[in-house]
Amino acid sequence: MTIDDPKLSQYLDHLCNQGCTAVREVIEQMEAGDDVPELASLSPSEQEYLLAELKAIMAVYDTRDYH
Repeated sequence: MTIDDPKLSQYLDHLCNQGCTAVREVIEQMEAGDDVPELASLSPSEQEYLLAELKAIMAVYDTRDYH
């Protein structure tokens, strides 16, 4: 599974376009094991991959926020 997958890329773009606060909320929901209705059509492995991608993206922004 890669971000070159059009379906996953579309979900990632959609979430990121909602802004950092929304992405952080989705990450928190996913890490807590809560259902994220927007991601219901993704398989568990796709959701795990998406979570990892979102966390990697936010790590860049979090680093910028503190410098």
